[in-house]
Amino acid sequence: VKLNVPASEIPEDYRNLGGIQNNPCIASAIVPELDTIFVSTEQGLMAARFDAFTNLQDAQSWSFFVKDSVLQGIDYLEYLDEFLYLGRNLNGQGSLYKYDSTFILMATFPGQKIKEMNIQNEQLALVVGSKIELWKNDQKVQTIQDQAFPSPQTFCLDPSGAQWIGSFERGLISNREGSYRNYSPEGRFSN
Repeated sequence: VKLNVPASEIPEDYRNLGGIQNNPCIASAIVPELDTIFVSTEQGLMAARFDAFTNLQDAQSWSFFVKDSVLQGIDYLEYLDEFLYLGRNLNGQGSLYKYDSTFILMATFPGQKIKEMNIQNEQLALVVGSKIELWKNDQKVQTIQDQAFPSPQTFCLDPSGAQWIGSFERGLISNREGSYRNYSPEGRFSN
């Protein structure tokens, strides 16, 4: 679905990608450098030109990026430093891949699923199991793990560099005042 936020409109949506019937389930989509749109589906990774001359509502505009079994079941897509990164959860194990003319397995997380993958301060952030990992230049540069958030679900850094973690057990947690603490809005704790 393409959103026009200022106008509160949905001008387009894209279905039957590449002529695949039954509207494949889409797990993630990105537009790196604004020239190609990548979409992960149950059948694999699809791509289309992203410009004013391409009709993305036309199924013929879409094709499979690369036919490779690693592309099935991709849950997360990100683009960093001119490379495409893919996160996949299969059989209870998370895996991180990088595309550099072929798919390179960078890390596996036995018994742990990737819960989120995003870009934070020019680093790839992975929320995996009970920790958050930050990657830069294909190396893990930091692991963030604390008893304050035993099962993180989401992660971001604010402009000052403070960490914000969402967890089911404790809600919103941050280290913006030095140590990790919970932040709750005024009002009732639950419905």
